[in-house]
Amino acid sequence: MRLLHVFLLLVSLLFLSCVSASPSIQNYHLDASTCIFSTPLGYLNLNTLQNAYDHIDDSAKDGETYYVNICKSALQCDGGAKNYAAKMKDKDNKCVMLGSADSNSISISYIAPSSPDAGVVLEFTNGDPYYEDFTESNVIRRAKIQLACDPSGPKSNVLQNFNYIMQTVDRDKPQLYRTYLFGATSYYACPGTYIPPTFAQEFFGFSPFALIFFLTLFIVPILYVIIGSIVNAAIRKKRTVLEILPNTSFWKDLPLLIKDGVMLIVLGFKLCIFKIKNRKQSGTIGSEETQKLNL
Repeated sequence: MRLLHVFLLLVSLLFLSCVSASPSIQNYHLDASTCIFSTPLGYLNLNTLQNAYDHIDDSAKDGETYYVNICKSALQCDGGAKNYAAKMKDKDNKCVMLGSADSNSISISYIAPSSPDAGVVLEFTNGDPYYEDFTESNVIRRAKIQLACDPSGPKSNVLQNFNYIMQTVDRDKPQLYRTYLFGATSYYACPGTYIPPTFAQEFFGFSPFALIFFLTLFIVPILYVIIGSIVNAAIRKKRTVLEILPNTSFWKDLPLLIKDGVMLIVLGFKLCIFKIKNRKQSGTIGSEETQKLNL
């Protein structure tokens, strides 16, 4: 029975330590607002592909130039005046918005759902309306960027092999879209190229002082309980759980000790206030006596 108690205690402590040290994944799903993508093969962080300069393709036959940035607004078409990730300068030198960089306008998916390691597709919607050659008045532009995984590619925020592919007309009921398709390859489109921070790193940051504080606050107490319990069970032959836990009498008295400590601090403050008041009163009495003597 004693060994069972020790075993259950150790399992519970190991579980707690694993929870505190495991990666915090609740914010790293298929999340367009953070541009961080979770796959069965690992994480990828598309924020790494943000660039101070847009990715440009001016090879279109109609004289159009395309400007694309990842997870931020394209800058070079209109100077970044509008928050759109994909923009086009048409043959009349007019800047047309193809897809918004707002998080509620971005969606992300696999290039091939059966092959998560192939890469992802970023979709930017809510572009400018498209009126040419359509009787419908609600045709909206959108941009799709196929980011293919290149595990041997450079670790750079510059997309490799970026190019404009084609335009298509698609109906996602009830909306009709004019879709502008682009392609590129990148090392950072490969799953596993990003390791999310642990709970401790998210909560305390990456400071070495914060890490020491975390270890002192969590790891040291866990080791204290584990080692103390082993000593009590194996060497001191304690039997019950309360006996196995180290210094149970101290932990029982801890609330009273904390109460006494708080009362001592309060008493110290009251004593300081009392002394200050006495000094003020003695100073006032002294000045009154001096005035009487002068009279």
